[in-house]
Amino acid sequence: MDQSYTPEREPRSQKPAEVSPSYEARCFELLHIVIDGEATPEEVEFFNLHAKECMPVYETYQLDVAIKKVLCHKVKKKEVPVGLVDSIRSKIRETTV
Repeated sequence: MDQSYTPEREPRSQKPAEVSPSYEARCFELLHIVIDGEATPEEVEFFNLHAKECMPVYETYQLDVAIKKVLCHKVKKKEVPVGLVDSIRSKIRETTV
């Protein structure tokens, strides 16, 4: 996501069912960059304010954070052979071209 991203807020008078699909998509995109620690301070501030008002975003955030914590504690990191990452990236490029 662009680091200069500033989400446009929907008018407060709109009911959740009236929120546009593109706005909803931006909210969930922002959710993922916040969880991954890639959001700017402005994005984090917007997200926190939005999550207080939007139950679907709040619930998804709580679930994603819980899953990430479980994975961090339960999955062991293992060393991979040198070159494996480059090999995988190369194969992905070949199949997406």
